[in-house]
Amino acid sequence: MLKSDFNLKSDSATVNKLVEDVATIKDVVLRLEAKINKIYAAPDFTSSLPTASTQLPLGGKEEVSPVKYKDVVLTDIPCSGTSPQKYARKVLDELFSIEEMSAGLFSKVGHSKKELLSPTRSSLVWKCLEKKFSHSYLRKLKSAVKLSLNQKCRDARKKCKKALEPQFKAAKEENYCTSSSGEEERKY
Repeated sequence: MLKSDFNLKSDSATVNKLVEDVATIKDVVLRLEAKINKIYAAPDFTSSLPTASTQLPLGGKEEVSPVKYKDVVLTDIPCSGTSPQKYARKVLDELFSIEEMSAGLFSKVGHSKKELLSPTRSSLVWKCLEKKFSHSYLRKLKSAVKLSLNQKCRDARKKCKKALEPQFKAAKEENYCTSSSGEEERKY
């Protein structure tokens, strides 16, 4: 309400209404303060809050049982930030060789004919993620994690192709010769 909307001398009803509104607001504020003080006065409230010295994993669990594969403790792989995708890619690197990743996919995509990676070892990736991140957070990002791991497999395939490219080039040159007319002919 603007100052010009009422005149204090002529409109005492408006003034009385404003005074009542201010009193109501003060009452609400006092009740909220009382509730806040009750919450802070509760004996377990401050003890349940994590302090700066409390070291909890992102999942909020106090104790993380290790997930092992061969001699590697996968849950000891450092988790930088809050990205389950980055952590899952690091775990995938420990579980599978580049050749294995290049030959398959982590999860089925559309009508792809690629084989899936070992389900036993793939399940270890999910176990590690569950140890490091909360269930609700992982549920939101599950499809993003799958996409990221499938992309890691595609990138491994590209790396393998690049590594084999010089060998293919040499084999091609070895199997072809140049004829007198300058055209390439296949050797038999």
